Amino acid sequence: NGGLVLVDEPELSMHPRWQKRVLKYYQDLLSADKVDKNGNLVKNEKGWIEKEQIAQLIVATHSPYIIEEALKDKEDTLVIVLKEEDGKLNPKYLTVPDFIIKTPAEVNYIAFGIPSPEYVQQLYEIGKRDKKQSKWDEEIHQYVSKNKNDSDKDRYLKESSLGNTKYHTLPTYIRNSISHWDAERNYTDDNVRGSIDLLREIIEEEKGEEEHL
Repeated sequence: NGGLVLVDEPELSMHPRWQKRVLKYYQDLLSADKVDKNGNLVKNEKGWIEKEQIAQLIVATHSPYIIEEALKDKEDTLVIVLKEEDGKLNPKYLTVPDFIIKTPAEVNYIAFGIPSPEYVQQLYEIGKRDKKQSKWDEEIHQYVSKNKNDSDKDRYLKESSLGNTKYHTLPTYIRNSISHWDAERNYTDDNVRGSIDLLREIIEEEKGEEEHL
């Protein structure tokens, strides 16, 4: 009905489980029974009265859980991230194609630029699928050798071993550091960021190739 509601950081002091629910709570709060042009209630195939949002809702948030829920609504929800560049705030629209798995770890990286070993592990398993880890590691190694400059390869490669198996890539090193914890296995945020960018690049390329088959 032309209304506008602004909500600033509704996630404050809220349990993550409720952060996932709060967006729908506001949407339901601002919804009413849907009627047609003759004033009759509109019902769906199950006979339930349909709802429609009667006011525009703008939410400012730093919660990956709220953003994760917003991304599920492709038609009626826009997700906009404001990023500072050269002293100016520039809007960037986030859409479903920007995401591979839509987990909080991925949302934190895409929306807020926060890399996490958890996201490396999630991407690693997505790309690995049902392959043996040694084969997946070798595929990553070959991709780096083929597509990256010699000066950049140190960002993606790292020799390591687990048991009797030797590995060559940094994503595998980080993944094994999580799954087989070892206090001597160290890595930096830059290592994590490089591994994320590499795995996303490989996964997106493979997805594009599959779509053209």
